[in-house]
Amino acid sequence: MGTNVMLQPDRFAFDLLFKDFFADDIFAPVKKIHYPVDIYEDKNGIYLDIVALGTKKEDIEIEVKDEDILKVSCKNCYTDMFDAEKCVVHVKNIARRGFDFGWKIPAKFDLKKIEADLKDGLLSIKIPIKPESKPKKIKIGK
Repeated sequence: MGTNVMLQPDRFAFDLLFKDFFADDIFAPVKKIHYPVDIYEDKNGIYLDIVALGTKKEDIEIEVKDEDILKVSCKNCYTDMFDAEKCVVHVKNIARRGFDFGWKIPAKFDLKKIEADLKDGLLSIKIPIKPESKPKKIKIGK
C-alpha cells in the first residue's frame, strides 16, 4: 500500500520509498491524489470550499448533471510561476494540478440556486436547502 508523505512528516523520504517498494500491493493501481476540500452543512444549506490557488474563475466549471450530481472541474488551472530553464529550483512543494470532482447531492438541497465565489484562492460553493425541506413548526390545535 502506498504511503502518503504528507500524513507522516516525521518519516524520512528514503524510509517511505523503501517501504513502498517492498509493500505487498506493489502492482496495485496508482492511488488518487487527495485534494483539499471542505464540505459542511448548517440549517441553511451545504457548503463546499475547494483550494484553487492561482486559478481564474474563467477556468472553473460548475455544473449539475442528472439533477443530483454536482460536478466541479478545472483542467487547465495551474502553470508554474517560474521558468525552470532560466532559474534554479531549490524547493517545489506546491502541487500545480487541475481538479475534477463530482458529488451526489441529497434531494433536500436546491441545485437550481447554487452560488459560487472565488476569493483569495478559495472556491466557495453554497447550495441552499429547499424551503419545503426545512423543518416546520406545527401548532397544536384546540
